[in-house]
Amino acid sequence: GRRDEALEPSQEAVTIYQLLAEANPGAYLPDLAMSLNNLGIRLSELGRRDEALEPSQEAVTIYQLLAEANPGAYLPNLAASLNNLGIRHSELGRRDEALEPSQEAVAIYRRLAEANPGAYLPDLAMSLNNLGIRLSELGRREEAVAVFQAAGEELDAGPRAELDVALARWRAREAGLVGDVTRDLIRAASRADDEEHPQRGARARRAVRTAVMELEPDDPPAGWPGWIAEPLPDETVALLNRVLAQTSWVERAVVLRLPEAQSVFGPSARPVRAALAPLYSDNPAIVHVLEVLDAAEEQGLDTVLDALQADEKHQTLVYGWLETPTWTASRRYLRSHPGLLTDPRTVEILAAIAADPVVQQHLAIARLSASMPIDTVYDIVLDAPDAVEAALAAIERADLDQLAEIWFAAPSLSRSPFVGPYVAAVLTARQVGGDDQARELVRMAAEQGDQETRRAAAARLSALAERVPDITELLLDLAGLLTTPDADTPPATTEPVSSP
Repeated sequence: GRRDEALEPSQEAVTIYQLLAEANPGAYLPDLAMSLNNLGIRLSELGRRDEALEPSQEAVTIYQLLAEANPGAYLPNLAASLNNLGIRHSELGRRDEALEPSQEAVAIYRRLAEANPGAYLPDLAMSLNNLGIRLSELGRREEAVAVFQAAGEELDAGPRAELDVALARWRAREAGLVGDVTRDLIRAASRADDEEHPQRGARARRAVRTAVMELEPDDPPAGWPGWIAEPLPDETVALLNRVLAQTSWVERAVVLRLPEAQSVFGPSARPVRAALAPLYSDNPAIVHVLEVLDAAEEQGLDTVLDALQADEKHQTLVYGWLETPTWTASRRYLRSHPGLLTDPRTVEILAAIAADPVVQQHLAIARLSASMPIDTVYDIVLDAPDAVEAALAAIERADLDQLAEIWFAAPSLSRSPFVGPYVAAVLTARQVGGDDQARELVRMAAEQGDQETRRAAAARLSALAERVPDITELLLDLAGLLTTPDADTPPATTEPVSSP
């Protein structure tokens, strides 16, 4: 609030950046534009509106140059400076001159929001509001409504709902047309429910509910949907936040067993939960807690909480296995927890986080343990010849699912001459659109194997082709590439093969 004191450093910043930009415009023009923009705001806040106009105009000029050279970096800044320039003109009563920069700001934010609504929709709504004000000042309210409506034409349902909310808020402030506000919010609620993307849908629904609570429009004939109409008692929301703040289901169970927790589960709380679910469909933690509360109503709280705590304990054991520092310690850990790999929850937990290569390797070990002794699996992991033998045996059995698990369990396989690209080719052949890559991998393998190795591998592929009808033709083609005269070259070495 110390606006007088804020002015001098803002002026000094402009002076310094002007000197720097003269010497090195490429490095300092963006800082100069920012400082000019800030100076215009400071002067306006002090009521020195005539003086605020010039730095605001200069900021726009610089950002226009910058955005021409690098639109990805500077279009948002240009839009913001144009928006501010429109406000500066309006403050001086220059309504006609305020219109053009406001329109340009909307046009830029509209393009940005169409490409990235999550980042730029609030800016588009703000600039639309300002343009609406400018048009309203000129007596062109209907044109302002049309601008709001046109801005959402290329957007999905959720973002369009948020622009409907922005229009309703503008009408309520500028025009006071209550009936139109109600229609805007009815349309916004409908579009929010039509949005299929959970994040955009939840965000739109929260925006609509907040607007209805604040603007208090007339109720529609059919009533508002439950996620708008249902009251959300403060004590219920506070309790849910308390549950979410806990870091484990052991801790959450303590909160949910408190007497006051009756407000969040049971038949009486069902409408509240039904309202919260669509409002927070973008928050997996809230959705999970609400699902737990629904299950508790049907199965009993203790039954559900005991199962969740058991699952959490099992997850801790799985993470403990992942964190063992050596393969010897890993095998010892499994001996200490003999049921870990036979429990189907282990594979489910690992599959959910398998993007991590270490987790993917452990997932493959867990899956292989279902069809072979765990000591054999660890031999495959630790011993390259064992991995090669197991991979070739899987091909001979036409067990390509097991082949894939061996590949992920034994990274050394990708570094094995001939066998690495050969196995990668077989796995790639299964993938849609992988034909050309599979052929290239076989050619790579052919360069690394002697004639006897290539012929045996070709025979293996021919036999596999008879048992995998979906890719028979491709497998026979790969077998042919291994036995062509071009393949009769001295063995070569190559880099490790990446995962197919």
